[in-house]
Amino acid sequence: MLRVLFLDISSVARTYPVMESKSPEVKNMALSILTAAAGAVCLIMLAALWRSRHFLRSLCFSALTGNAALLAVCWSGTFTGIALSPNLFTVGAATLLGLPGVISLLVVKLIFGA
Repeated sequence: MLRVLFLDISSVARTYPVMESKSPEVKNMALSILTAAAGAVCLIMLAALWRSRHFLRSLCFSALTGNAALLAVCWSGTFTGIALSPNLFTVGAATLLGLPGVISLLVVKLIFGA
């Protein structure tokens, strides 16, 4: 899973012009930091769900609301101009992180454009 996440993040970093002018060492360090941060956020989210008394119910509810929000963003993208394509990274973030994950994806989309 982390390998797929790393490959998807590296393809995202290649598409944004912010990373084009940087040296390969800076790109690798940035991708390592992004991968570590994504892993840490996923572990924190799973720990928070585990601490609740109903782990599976909380995980299913978080996944359901996150994917419903992602679907709503995809459908409303033609009207708002900001759309998230449903790929492995976005669906994973929506499933694991729920609604805050989709909001974070939208914020990153607004900051970096593309």
